[in-house]
Amino acid sequence: MSTTHFNMKIVKRSKGESAVAAAAYQSGEKLYSERDSKTKHYSMKQGIVSTEVIIPSNAPEEYKDRNTLWNAVEKVEKQWNSQLARRFIIGIPKEIPENQYSELVHEYCMKGFVEKGMCCDIAIHEKYGGERNPHAHILLTLRPMDEHGNWTDKSHKVYDLDEFGERIKLPNGEYKSHKVSTTGWDEQSNAEAWRHDWETIVNEYLERAGSDVRIDMRSYERQGKAQVPTVHMGPAVTNMERRGIQTDIGNLNRDIKAFNSRFSELRRKISGLTYWISHLTHKIDRLIEDIRSGREEVKYWVPADESRRADIKDINKENIIKALEKMPVIHSLTAFMNKRTEENRNLPIEERMAAIRRDQAIFSKATQYVTIHKLSSISELDKKVSQLEYAYKKIGAAVKYHDRRLKEISMIETKTGIMRKNQSVVDELNKKKFKKTRSDFYEKHRPEIDEYYKAKKYLEIHNSGRIDNISDLNSEKKKLQAEKADLDPKLAKIEKDLEEINAIKYCVDIALERVKEEPSDVAKEIKQDSVLLKIQKKQEEVKKAEAARKQNDKRSNIKRKTVKGETLD
Repeated sequence: MSTTHFNMKIVKRSKGESAVAAAAYQSGEKLYSERDSKTKHYSMKQGIVSTEVIIPSNAPEEYKDRNTLWNAVEKVEKQWNSQLARRFIIGIPKEIPENQYSELVHEYCMKGFVEKGMCCDIAIHEKYGGERNPHAHILLTLRPMDEHGNWTDKSHKVYDLDEFGERIKLPNGEYKSHKVSTTGWDEQSNAEAWRHDWETIVNEYLERAGSDVRIDMRSYERQGKAQVPTVHMGPAVTNMERRGIQTDIGNLNRDIKAFNSRFSELRRKISGLTYWISHLTHKIDRLIEDIRSGREEVKYWVPADESRRADIKDINKENIIKALEKMPVIHSLTAFMNKRTEENRNLPIEERMAAIRRDQAIFSKATQYVTIHKLSSISELDKKVSQLEYAYKKIGAAVKYHDRRLKEISMIETKTGIMRKNQSVVDELNKKKFKKTRSDFYEKHRPEIDEYYKAKKYLEIHNSGRIDNISDLNSEKKKLQAEKADLDPKLAKIEKDLEEINAIKYCVDIALERVKEEPSDVAKEIKQDSVLLKIQKKQEEVKKAEAARKQNDKRSNIKRKTVKGETLD
């Protein structure tokens, strides 16, 4: 399975955000904001495939116009720190046909949001930064409506009670209370449900499109994968990367993507070997049954020390069966070489020598690995694959730890740079003593000041508020990068081991290719098509032709003697 981007956030007035501006951005339309008497328009926005506003049955019909809808939302929210809308940005798999994007997102929003009472503004974008990257923007209302289409309260006050069921009085004379949501839309469990619903409907569309791709909306950690999530770059870093300027965060993301790709391939190989081993015992049992019944030619399975004996019929089947039950891996490798030798016997000399060299190299590689690691039985082979899986996951956990800290250091460095860049503006703001001049200065320099305090808040959480320890962080980063580099040879060793085991798998599969899990009649057809039987059939045809020729010659001789008057007794 693959993952898809799924980001949720709240549009907040306290951050200087606007629901009208958010709707204008995703739709590409010019929208007029009644709150600040400004037109919101993002003319550079491109790649918009479709837009749609869906409303519940009790909502006023005029709310199908996004300008009316989001101005109504802005008007009903009175507080300076009001939450205005819930915003989603969701990636759409490229395997789904483009003409189904609108239907997919519409169906998802109807079931998940509109039927529960939310108004929903949808915009589907097909490109991002000049590259094909289909995704949906979804903007949802947060306040419920009554049956007449009037906005109602998001929450109501509930008084806290003491052990006697009485209200708890605070020192200021007020009673202790808390807010309870009237809709339950803000509950954390909803986020998980919305992600799962998206996973379900997208996988249905992928299946309908005939694609083998499936998405899994759980985090890598919850999926049990060693993969590492990339770092959110933000607009500034993204723009630098687009201009060809490499950044620390961009380089880290490239390393993470390369690591995830490598680990995905390892996981695929380990899963394939685990599945194969689980079915190998059954194939060996089928082989033993075929040897007993005479359906399998026993000569392929003769041990190496007996393979030169002239009379194959003298070999004891039960001894071979006992050997198979005891050491199926080694016997499968021997059978592989015996079988390939037999199959190559009738090839032209150059082809036969090339095939022998190729098969001998694979056989030697597989036999050497089995001998060194003492993999004489299926259970020991299974144990070895399990050990490799454990080592792979251990390295994955170590890389994940290092990358998590490297991500954090990169973010600390970025936020420190932001604080230093905007420090002079904030210092100037702090010099303003009067409310009016301070307010005017803030409005003029709002982006720089807000950026400064966001960075400061991040550093308070992740770096104790410090901006003077960059040198120490650089030393830590170099140490982490060196430790991470030391893991690479260990990963390469696991990759090499898996390559060796796949050589064993190849040999065993060739040796067991006549032991199929299809119905008996299909198995017979497969046997009839085997290379060896084709050769034998050809030899029989040659013999029959030779016998027919001799018989014809004999008849010709008899005819000539009869014409000469010779006796035929």
